[in-house]
Amino acid sequence: MKNLIRRRRLDYEVEGSDAVGARSLPVDGATRINPTVSAAVISEAQNALEAAHTSGDYRYQSVGDLIRAALIAYGDGLRLTQQARNGRKKRHTVELPPELHKQYSRFPSRSRGVIVERALLAFLAQGYDKPSETPGVLA
Repeated sequence: MKNLIRRRRLDYEVEGSDAVGARSLPVDGATRINPTVSAAVISEAQNALEAAHTSGDYRYQSVGDLIRAALIAYGDGLRLTQQARNGRKKRHTVELPPELHKQYSRFPSRSRGVIVERALLAFLAQGYDKPSETPGVLA
């Protein structure tokens, strides 16, 4: 089964229903958001991505993919266990599919950046970047 996903005006074909980013990549009608997130958190996310890529896990390609996945996890019940970080803030542009943007727009307008930052921190803290367990493979 092939899903066509629209991202940055380019079409990518994704194999299978559980393919990389099949749920988290933007589709037609995506809306861009610009939350302010701590620069330290963005750097931490980039380091986690680099570590995951080094270990061969390419589920997420960018910080935007991580933010989308964190918002989806938050919508599915992820608890915000981490506090927002103080310090320099940085705007990060992320494209959200319509259903995720609808969820995002329900957040209090003055707290959206903090919620995004806390969701990203909680998502990173749960250890997404650990390699998934594959049956029959010895660790």
